Amino acid sequence: MTSLNRLMTSANSSGGAGVFHNLARYAALAFSAVVGIFVLLLTASAALVVVLSLVFIGLIVFVFFWARAKFLGKSRRATVFEDLQAAAQSGRNPQRPNAGLHTRAKPFDEGDIIDAHETPDGWTVDE
Repeated sequence: MTSLNRLMTSANSSGGAGVFHNLARYAALAFSAVVGIFVLLLTASAALVVVLSLVFIGLIVFVFFWARAKFLGKSRRATVFEDLQAAAQSGRNPQRPNAGLHTRAKPFDEGDIIDAHETPDGWTVDE
């Protein structure tokens, strides 16, 4: 017990654990807690703004496509499939809409068909 009293008296005499020191430490702790909570709320509100902005943009896109389908009677997806079917029935390549308008041969019409397959010794090509 006497060693503890000597330790406390020596700490007080050197200015290490006085009342003002404890008050300053608690004030610094309270200030850092307030600043930490403020930074937490600031970043959380910024994240909330970003998330709400993305939700709002998604809602605008959804309303646009919903209204377009409602007023025009069909969705964009149905229109794309109808365009592909019409292109296939007319003999055009649906992936290259202008392919039938050129006079030169298509690249896949040039040359032989090559059959490549893997064997135990490696790859082989048969024509």
